[in-house]
Amino acid sequence: MAGIFISYRRDDSAGYTGRLVDAMKTCFEPQQIFRDIEAIEAGADFVDAIDQAVASCSVLIAVIGPRWLTATDAKGNRRLDDLNDFVRLEVAAALSRDIKVIPILVGGATMPDVSIMPDALKPLARRQAQEITDRRWDYDVRTLFDAVAKMPGVIKRRQPEPATGTPQPTTPAKRGMSWVVKAVFGAIAVIGALMVIGAIEQADQRNNISLSAPPAMPTQTMSRNDAPASVPTNVVPERQLEAAPASLPTQPTFAPGTTMASRGPITLTGNWRTPDGDAFYIEQSGATLAVLAADANSQQEFMGQGAIRGQQVELTLRHLQSGAMVSMLMNVSPDGRRMVGMAREHVTGSSQNLMLTRE
Repeated sequence: MAGIFISYRRDDSAGYTGRLVDAMKTCFEPQQIFRDIEAIEAGADFVDAIDQAVASCSVLIAVIGPRWLTATDAKGNRRLDDLNDFVRLEVAAALSRDIKVIPILVGGATMPDVSIMPDALKPLARRQAQEITDRRWDYDVRTLFDAVAKMPGVIKRRQPEPATGTPQPTTPAKRGMSWVVKAVFGAIAVIGALMVIGAIEQADQRNNISLSAPPAMPTQTMSRNDAPASVPTNVVPERQLEAAPASLPTQPTFAPGTTMASRGPITLTGNWRTPDGDAFYIEQSGATLAVLAADANSQQEFMGQGAIRGQQVELTLRHLQSGAMVSMLMNVSPDGRRMVGMAREHVTGSSQNLMLTRE
């Protein structure tokens, strides 16, 4: 079984490391996690034990706190300059064996300056680092564990199976809006608090519509076991959207002979769906919108609010479990049956083209 080696300096990041290891034991088999204070038997040669553990591991996680680079010994000498410093030995051994090393920054630390690092550790500066913060602990740790799980030989911990002979209820995947019908009545108080009664703008919008960024949302605190969920519109990083338009269409295409006066005010209340089957329920009062949304299997649910200004719709949604925020900017078609635009996830900054069709 390949190992996961945790390298850290006790007076720099012991608290963060202990918390990280506790979380790791819930995701990976504990016997493959090596941390010196737990994994070395009494009487064993410390240096030999570390060398053997590093040689057998698939990945070394280097936990770097604010004093990782500058910590000194009793004589005032920098510890990393000591050839027998354990942290130096651990990281240097992994780098020399071409073992994957993941620098983890904690306590507000930044990546050490390569110009003042010992030569044996300078290759560490070329490794992609990941920050783990208290504010986003669950999400950051989940991201790290996803990367570690891809390492050859690393074994994830098996979840306990239900007792045999006990029938387990199953819920078939849903693709309709029945969940909305049930949720609307329970959430009506919340929706009512979010909505402000206003008048629908009826001015002619034949000129180009200027899109502005949605208002900044307050930072959400994530629950302990939930990380930001995927956007229900299959958001992917911008670098993968080479064919995406640089901006949203700002001039709707009208049918021959159609006028703003003949169309009348737009009403968006009702059920909407993306081509991938993601479901949206929109409740409109005046120019203000309240939204409930879920993916095709009703596994990831969102709630939010927004506004309609002429043909332009702005929405901001929040994932009900993790608090992840998603902004959407769209234009409504002349017949009021389609909305086309883009969605952006706040945490990652990734965006995706978006189309909603009224059911």
